[in-house]
Amino acid sequence: MKSRFVVIAAVAAALVPTAKPATAAEINTVRSGWTAVHFYTETMHDLGLQFSDVETTAEPRAQQDVLMEDPQLFFAINEGSGLRFKTYGGKLIGGELLDGSISHDGGLAVTSRANGIRREMRDFQVSLGQAAELVALDLTNGTVGTKPAFYIAYPRHNFANQELVLGPMDLKITSEFAASMGRPELANRTIGAIEIHAQSVQTGSTAEVAAPYTPNFTNGALDVALGILDDMTQVAREGTYPTGVMGGACATTSCNMGTVDVPWHAAMEENHPSIAMALYRESNGKFEQVGVSDMKHGFFALSSSQCTPCQHPSDGTFLGVGCSDTYAVSNNSDRQWLAPRPEIAPFKGIWTCLGSHFAGGQPDCVRRHGGSGHSAAQHRLAVADADLGNAGATYYYEGYYVVANDANKHNNIGSRRCTMTLSGNTWNFSTPNSGNGLIEGPAIERWTADLRTNQTAPAGGQVILSVKTTDAGGGYWDYEYALFNFDSDRGVRSFSVPVGDDVTNIAFHDPDLTSTNDWAVNVADGMITWSCEDHTTNPAANYLIYGKLYNFRFRTNAAPVDDDADLIPFLPGTGGAQYTVATRTPQGSSVAVDETNGSARIRLEQNRPNPLSPQTTIRFTVPASTSITLDVYDTSGRHVRSLASGPVAAGQHDITWDGTAANGQRVSSGQYYYRLQSGDFTAVRSMLVLK
Repeated sequence: MKSRFVVIAAVAAALVPTAKPATAAEINTVRSGWTAVHFYTETMHDLGLQFSDVETTAEPRAQQDVLMEDPQLFFAINEGSGLRFKTYGGKLIGGELLDGSISHDGGLAVTSRANGIRREMRDFQVSLGQAAELVALDLTNGTVGTKPAFYIAYPRHNFANQELVLGPMDLKITSEFAASMGRPELANRTIGAIEIHAQSVQTGSTAEVAAPYTPNFTNGALDVALGILDDMTQVAREGTYPTGVMGGACATTSCNMGTVDVPWHAAMEENHPSIAMALYRESNGKFEQVGVSDMKHGFFALSSSQCTPCQHPSDGTFLGVGCSDTYAVSNNSDRQWLAPRPEIAPFKGIWTCLGSHFAGGQPDCVRRHGGSGHSAAQHRLAVADADLGNAGATYYYEGYYVVANDANKHNNIGSRRCTMTLSGNTWNFSTPNSGNGLIEGPAIERWTADLRTNQTAPAGGQVILSVKTTDAGGGYWDYEYALFNFDSDRGVRSFSVPVGDDVTNIAFHDPDLTSTNDWAVNVADGMITWSCEDHTTNPAANYLIYGKLYNFRFRTNAAPVDDDADLIPFLPGTGGAQYTVATRTPQGSSVAVDETNGSARIRLEQNRPNPLSPQTTIRFTVPASTSITLDVYDTSGRHVRSLASGPVAAGQHDITWDGTAANGQRVSSGQYYYRLQSGDFTAVRSMLVLK
């Protein structure tokens, strides 16, 4: 007699909508279709699991018809299936599944190579259960067993043209099944993904009627937060330990904390959020980014209530106010939806499909490229074996939503601490629960060092610079700088600070997996400068793009003082050819010449007092007579007030601002930026205004 593999799908109460369109509800029943399963083959091999006797019962589908990348196994849905679900006006609002099951033919066998234990799994069904996750029960030897084999995390629901789509969803090993296989260490491992495409017919209706709802995209504040970060996982690898590379991902949940709904369209439609992932290591006084992913493009929004009650359940084309949406590991690691970072302008969250990665670089918006043709770690969160599991190190992983027109970017990003152990060639990650909640903001803010944030240009994005200085004895100091590009559109190609006359232990670190593109370093005229090629010389140079962190370090015979670091942007654009960021630097020579532009250094200091109430003084110093402009901008880049314009003499200058705009009216409380320009030099600092 056949054994049976049963998947029980549970629907959390959060998926039930609180409001429905003003129309009768339709009751639909599944009758046919197909299911695709994608296993992480490299991970399965490393875990010592082997599949055999695979019996597929459905023809393979074209890649554009499947939401997850290949390879997939396809199984036919039986006509006897009877899963019922509710729609309103032909739309699955919020994901209301009712009862019944989806039955399949086919299956496979799985064997643990470590001990030879084998399980036969033939035929399976998807049914609604009461638990908060999808649970797979193993029915072996013709009798109903009690040990769940797999559970399916992060259910997703979509409906169009009478087709119910469930997934992609993570496929995980349960602790019970892991124990029955004699492999308890496999519990909760994500081993692949499952996606169900079920054709249905309308079999009934109800008279439910509610007030109609039209999405509101403009009348209010848009605020998407990273609400949940979990489940850091290795899904693939290149090479073998200790010289290989892990390809991984984590699960991210976005929450609409604003007062307007958020457009959430699929590629190739342009108005959708995207997600970046990164891994950091803190060790021996250094905070380094050791892994980084490309951008995961969003394509469908759920209507869950994982952060706040979902007020506006949707059909997936928008994230309603109060609603949440989870992208699981299988989704965030799927190369069907991962594309290079440079395609997105992060400050405004703009992506253009024309000529994109998905379009195969062609000058149109036709999708040509899917999830095939990649190495195992490509586009995913790629980390070298040598950077993982280091003794005494603390690790953090980070999720970062890039959303167009978001009003509060600081809550778009967050991090959690993780640990890891090695099993063969597989890194098993754990996210401790105790004292390890999601910390809002870039992970660099965790580092106990001198940290400063600076706007590179009005309406141009921010960088964060942190420095740790250590007295090395004998009149020498160690300087460790970590520069993070939060959302600067133009990026950074050069970093400079003053130094003493004796400089050693010079080093550079970036998160990529090659040293051939490391920034060159030059020490001259009292300055140390790291840089890559400019955009004209090499448009593909290794510049500091958004969401990445680079480290610069050295030892010198000069104690730290308050001064500026100089940055040069990479991409062409407005806002100046050079920026400064306040930091702690070595006490350089008072007549030092700036290597980056051949001129003596200009200083723009932090306004005092800050916050401004009722007025403040802005001080700047120029080494020679020059022409300057000093302007105030709001956070959206709108010009507020011109404070100075024209020639100034060499020396120190103080400008007072009383908090009024050009029209003489007092500005609102909040954050503002003041920008000093002189020729190619630009410096921008932020200040607060309190009424």
